[in-house]
Amino acid sequence: MDRGDFYRPPESLRYSSHPIKWLRVKLLIERARGVGHDDAAREVEEEWSAVAMTMNVKEDYHGFYAAGFHRALVKTLDDMLTEADPLRCTNEAANSETFDLGRDELPFLFNAAWNSYFRNPETYSRWEYETVRMLLAGRL
Repeated sequence: MDRGDFYRPPESLRYSSHPIKWLRVKLLIERARGVGHDDAAREVEEEWSAVAMTMNVKEDYHGFYAAGFHRALVKTLDDMLTEADPLRCTNEAANSETFDLGRDELPFLFNAAWNSYFRNPETYSRWEYETVRMLLAGRL
């Protein structure tokens, strides 16, 4: 994280296609809480808040975001997600250690990868290579 993740001057925001990362993270935290991932939301919120406090950053979107539009923004995001219909991350997928090509959806593979990395970062590259090789060969 750097200062630009928390604050950008108005001239930078004027031509940006995305809001400041901090605002996006806050929206993701709210969404995580809404689907029951309270512990993860609290952890992310505490980390970002601690960094912002350490950097002495105050929220200022220079008029490019107004809290009064929050409900409409969330409704728009909800509608977009309904239309796109992405795969949902279940607790089972989030905690997966393995992936079965014939049974599991891709979130299982992504979370198995993260769990493999966190379990043993030194052997992750080999795990990734073997897993991708088996996936492409249709043997997972």
